[in-house]
Formats: sequence, structure tokens, C-alpha cells
Amino acid sequence: MLIILFRSKLTAQAGEDYQDTNAEMESLVRQNPGFIDVKSYKSEDGERLTVVWWKGQRISARVERAGTSSRSPEYRPREMVSVL
Repeated sequence: MLIILFRSKLTAQAGEDYQDTNAEMESLVRQNPGFIDVKSYKSEDGERLTVVWWKGQRISARVERAGTSSRSPEYRPREMVSVL
């Protein structure tokens, strides 16, 4: 099993569309072979932790390429998210 942790904190520039983008990305991730589950947690100070579980030792190429998709929040990470 492979577990990936994403730790972040949204900035003011995240915008109103962030939740829609987040839901779309989660939907895309869930379609990939080997996906098991995803859970997100948020602390009182706004810090966020997302945990993603995968079967096997490798993430599929589709997941690796997701960061280059125009639909991905990765296209503007410094504006939307402060990675801690």
C-alpha cells in the first residue's frame, strides 16, 4: 500500500472556485486504478492535511500527470495554496 500526504494552507487568493476545483480533482483521482480512499482534515488555524491511499507500489501515470492538467490546482499553487 502507498500512502500520500498533502499538507497545505489556503491563501486568500484561492478564490470561490477552489471547492469546485477540489471536488473535480478528487473525482479524477478516484477513477484511477489502485485508488483506495482519500480523507481530508483541517485544523483550527486553517492548516489542511489530505491523505490518499493506493494499492501497490506505484501511482498510475494518469495520477502523475494530473499536476500538468489545466483542470488541476497545480497550475497556480503559489496563488491558491501555501505548501507547508
